[in-house]
Amino acid sequence: MNDSLCLILEEFRDEREKLETYWTDQESFDRWIEKELAYYADAKLQDKEVEVLSDLERIQRRNELDRQMLEKMKKGRRGKRRPGITKGVAYPLSNLIQTLGERKFEIF
Repeated sequence: MNDSLCLILEEFRDEREKLETYWTDQESFDRWIEKELAYYADAKLQDKEVEVLSDLERIQRRNELDRQMLEKMKKGRRGKRRPGITKGVAYPLSNLIQTLGERKFEIF
């Protein structure tokens, strides 16, 4: 849904600019608006309840998600070697990811 929203906003900006710079007339602009409204008429956004967390709880949950993603990345990388890389050579990017994954944020 986010990419659709970005696209419609970009197109709206472009169409409005065409109108402002006299490349199109008001009638064409209005037709474009009606066409887009009709296309997205069935798109529904649902209200979602968002849990209110303390800063500490939010950071703890963020750290847990980061830990899970790091574990998933490690499991996916096991046994896979890039061509031309010999065993025992550290990957700079993976070192960075590991360093970031081990970093903890604490509130004092």
